[in-house]
Amino acid sequence: MSDRVSGLRGSEALLRMFSTLVSAQFITALFGLAYWAAAARFLPADQVGLAATAVSSMILVSLFGTLGMTTHLIADLRICHPADRRLRLFTGHAVAFVGGGVLALGWALVAPLFGENFDAVGGSVPVVALFVLCAATQTMCDSFDGSVLGLQRGNAQLVRNAIASGSKLALVPLLVLTGHRTGVALMGTWVVGLLISLPTSYGMLKLSLGNPLAVPTASRSVWLRGAIPSALRHHSLNVALASSGLLLPVVVAVTVPADDVAYFSTARFIFAAVVAVPFMLTVSLYASVASRPELLREKLRHTVPIGLGVSLVMFVVLVPGAPILLRVFGGDYASEGAMALRLLVLGGIPMVIKDHYVVIRRTQNRMGPALMVVVVGTVAEILAAGFAGALWGLNALCLAWLGVLILEGLFVLPAVRRTMITPATPIGAPANVTS
Repeated sequence: MSDRVSGLRGSEALLRMFSTLVSAQFITALFGLAYWAAAARFLPADQVGLAATAVSSMILVSLFGTLGMTTHLIADLRICHPADRRLRLFTGHAVAFVGGGVLALGWALVAPLFGENFDAVGGSVPVVALFVLCAATQTMCDSFDGSVLGLQRGNAQLVRNAIASGSKLALVPLLVLTGHRTGVALMGTWVVGLLISLPTSYGMLKLSLGNPLAVPTASRSVWLRGAIPSALRHHSLNVALASSGLLLPVVVAVTVPADDVAYFSTARFIFAAVVAVPFMLTVSLYASVASRPELLREKLRHTVPIGLGVSLVMFVVLVPGAPILLRVFGGDYASEGAMALRLLVLGGIPMVIKDHYVVIRRTQNRMGPALMVVVVGTVAEILAAGFAGALWGLNALCLAWLGVLILEGLFVLPAVRRTMITPATPIGAPANVTS
């Protein structure tokens, strides 16, 4: 694999984006652990639970609220004239802010119907207003974090995450000192951290000066009319890709006993950290080739083996290491959750192939075939997992999910292989596109 890494030395932009994505993930996770540990220590458990529920709702809203603008901007910002970048960036982020706010308002109005656990989401006008502001700002920040890769300014994402996470953590003692030990107040630290992080991060983008609001509305509307269809195609694919991860815990909760749900949750937490690294590699790949598809073949020949190698190493390490990691949560987790963790991590290998296939189709602007594969695969994963879990329990559920994921990887493997070995089409020549 060292030869592959060496081969990427000519792709400094890709490596730079990848390293900043990994660094941002690490910083966010580290500060996040400290943030929730401090909250758990100084605030009542029920209030921490209310805030955690609100944050989970906010993250879900953000997934749907970006409306695909993040992925669209990655390619668009690379090919547009530098003078137009400010307009497109601010307009795209404004769309994400509004999309997140509208969805958050809808959820805040119905969430209290599901019980007291959603008291930090809705129930009163001030709480609803705070949740909507927080969710809308989070959606805009998520859009910022992705779209700046199109400007090759990943360091701005790293700084934004560091400022936001550090600010939230620093505000927790202030809540204690002022006596505001509630879930709603904890949500307040979240939105303050997000708002503090944006000015410095936008300044790092070094966009052309000028007030984006002063640009004629016609220019903004013309760009939006062209951008929205592309963004929504990306959005459909993004939501479909995320659906498996969102629905699988629900299937687990419905089909297996409560103890097994706990074992799965801890295993999935570790699994998410493991697969984040190869996934970030594919995000960096798309950001580097979205506007230069002729480079796709060359970069795929390095990123596919590296992603597979990382996933394989992680699995080999966790074959003996799964019980050791899970023992942190307790002896039962180590004995009952180890096999589930191994099966989940093994699924990271076909996921590398699947994620690269999606990047290929995005770059070719052929998102329809990718959407079909992802939707059919997700439905099959959920049905197989639910059936196996209901009949044979947690390990069978994970095995069934893994089996379908392997079939998906085998199905798209020929397209990935063809793209890796087919000579790049010269710019201006007609493309020989295969299904």
